[in-house]
Amino acid sequence: MVGCRASLDWTYRGMRTLVLENQQLRLVSLLDKGSDIIELVYKPLDVDVIFHAPTGYHKPGSFIGTSSRSEGAFMEYYGGGWQDILPFAGNEPIKHRFGEWGMHGETPLLPWDATIEKDSPLEVTAKLTVNIPRYPFHVEKWITLDDNSTTVRIRERVVNTSNQTLEYCWLHHPTLGSPLIAPDTKVTVPAEKVVIDKAEPWGRLKAETSYKWPYVQDKSGRQVDLSVLPSDRIVADETVFLTDLKEPWYTVINEKLRLGFALRWDPTIFEHIWFWQSYRVPDHPWFGKAYCIALEPCTGYPGAFEQLKRGTIKKLQGNGSIETHLTATLFGGSESVKSVSQDGTVMQS
Repeated sequence: MVGCRASLDWTYRGMRTLVLENQQLRLVSLLDKGSDIIELVYKPLDVDVIFHAPTGYHKPGSFIGTSSRSEGAFMEYYGGGWQDILPFAGNEPIKHRFGEWGMHGETPLLPWDATIEKDSPLEVTAKLTVNIPRYPFHVEKWITLDDNSTTVRIRERVVNTSNQTLEYCWLHHPTLGSPLIAPDTKVTVPAEKVVIDKAEPWGRLKAETSYKWPYVQDKSGRQVDLSVLPSDRIVADETVFLTDLKEPWYTVINEKLRLGFALRWDPTIFEHIWFWQSYRVPDHPWFGKAYCIALEPCTGYPGAFEQLKRGTIKKLQGNGSIETHLTATLFGGSESVKSVSQDGTVMQS
């Protein structure tokens, strides 16, 4: 393959699909399911770093369960991938300003519009847009691949189309899976603090306390290093929060594969990281078949429900907008990474 390519001509399981690729990467986004990125393939190794749930991908509304889920429909249609979550991130349903939102807001279940803004051998850019039905926010997202680059560039704008100041909790939810995610895969984050806000049903860690990254304690008082993924025999599912970031980036490296994933973002928008770990939980929805993690840049923590109660949630003024950018890079794995630059370049020792 020479240069870059972009296409809106494909469908997957009845969903409109965006495909962007160059010599190094292939990116696939489900436009009819939240603009989820469901493939990010590193072509030199033919490895997709994205987590794919055993339940698969389904178009929202394509089936009806025997009962509605109390937390909303997010997990009903969650197939893995990378979600863009607005206006409220978090597992708890929210009643706010006489409206109601289920788990992780609205954008992950909405169809997004898309156009190819640039299609040349040197660069491809797709523009994606959505209006949030229950909240007066308009979202625009540009996804760009450059010739022979291993970095995906994302630029976004959120517009408050009302005349009044409104609250929001914005989260990027890239879930990584096998084969990148495996026992001894290493996570590097220039964070100072780990907050474990509450105990969870399958949580293994001591909650309602904070630690200095990366060491925490489990419920038995044993030290756990969160920077090294655990044995495949561990059973756990919980989210912790990484705060006091010295720099806005992280890397996830599988040394055996010689492959790493790096994400960098704008710290003026996303100030914290939610670190979700799901290891072989024997219950619904995956019954022991999932081993995955997500390091999720977010505007606040813990979830939007608690942020609203505590008065810590971010606000966007009426007729105002915010803009931001992220870069996601795949690279040859090394245990030692010094930093990730704004253009996605990974500086290794």
